[in-house]
Amino acid sequence: MRGAQVSLCYYPTTVILIDDQKNFLNELKVGLKDNIPCEYYSEPQKLINLFKTYHPNHFINYCVTFDEDSAQENLIVRQVSLRNIHKEIYNPERFKQISLLVADYAMPGYNGLECCDAIHDKYIQKLLLTGEAQNDLAVKAFNSRRIHAFIQKSAPDLMQTLNAVIEELQLNYFLKLSNSLRDNFKDGLEYLLTVLDDPAFVKFFYDLCESKQITEYYILDTQGSFLLLDDKAKPFWLLLKDETEMNNLFLHAEAEEAPEIVQEPLRTRSHIPYFHSEADLQTPPSQWNKYFYPAQCLAGQQNYYYILLTDAPFSNLNPKEIKTAQQFSRALTS
Repeated sequence: MRGAQVSLCYYPTTVILIDDQKNFLNELKVGLKDNIPCEYYSEPQKLINLFKTYHPNHFINYCVTFDEDSAQENLIVRQVSLRNIHKEIYNPERFKQISLLVADYAMPGYNGLECCDAIHDKYIQKLLLTGEAQNDLAVKAFNSRRIHAFIQKSAPDLMQTLNAVIEELQLNYFLKLSNSLRDNFKDGLEYLLTVLDDPAFVKFFYDLCESKQITEYYILDTQGSFLLLDDKAKPFWLLLKDETEMNNLFLHAEAEEAPEIVQEPLRTRSHIPYFHSEADLQTPPSQWNKYFYPAQCLAGQQNYYYILLTDAPFSNLNPKEIKTAQQFSRALTS
């Protein structure tokens, strides 16, 4: 799973599949990857009814404060706290959020496009399965943005293609949410606009997720630090600081006449500090050395300095309270 950007967070989300042919739905159940939470429908009307009552609780609600004087349909973001995004890990319902509809076109009652049109959440992705006769119709629907992708059911490698496109569109769901927040709060997320789009960081990040088998990630600050979870909810902390931030830390330590044991690692960029909690952030520079960890350099549009920790404390993190995607998927199939 790779994209041209890194989203503010990601976790497995539910894919809805609709086809009036139950035999084909059974083939999907066998052919789709088991790490994708799926719900299957064979009656279009039931699907239409589902989306009439579906109310998503997007992760951005955890980190934004809205202007209370704004009309509900035109909320204005007043404040963003990225550190709160990770609280979504304690929401056992997060995997139930619908990120994608996969709809067969030719069905009685409502066709696949009409099912797609029943979705009012602008972030949910829509994938249309078509026969050869509907190819022109699917192209037109894609160009008019009624759908986000289409696949012919007769494709010889259908399951392989479908798995790949589903992963791509699930990531797009989170990227659209992330970009919506970033676009509405550009001034406060200035640094973030750089690192999450930097090709060097993007490649590094997705390579890291693959090597550690990461299934969920949540940004922690505007520098690009992340809390990462594997499928067993084992936490990893990717802590990142860019050249500008490292220089600011050094200049502050120098101005406060911190000892050389603090200044030298900041000057040479050999170590970066990891402050475990809000209280730690108030520590005077003279004592920063007790928070230092050896750093590695990532060269991108600017230099980034990072550490990856597996045993560091994090404020209020309790892995025992985290419901994993693996547990959720087992509950669906039991």
